[in-house]
Amino acid sequence: MTFLIDRDGVIRRIERKVVPATHGQDLVALVRKWQRGKMVYNAYCVRCHGADGNDADYPGIKPLGGIGNRLTEKEILDRTAETGLVDLGAFTEQDLEALGIYVGGL
Repeated sequence: MTFLIDRDGVIRRIERKVVPATHGQDLVALVRKWQRGKMVYNAYCVRCHGADGNDADYPGIKPLGGIGNRLTEKEILDRTAETGLVDLGAFTEQDLEALGIYVGGL
């Protein structure tokens, strides 16, 4: 089992399926995706959801804190698209994957 922990000591992701032969490479790739997701989130999402994802002051916005405990990354992105508030078509597949990983850890 692998834990992705941010600088504040908050666990952002738990990887349960770890392949020992590629664990180091997989962990580096996960950290890079998480960092990319944070960059995308800060550029496009933070103004409505807040830095920690818990801001709900913007009309129609729900808090994101703990969302990864209830929904998969795909479900997070699907529900985001369903709201019609965000055009996910403007993002690359890599950005969407990274965003799902980051938001899932809020």
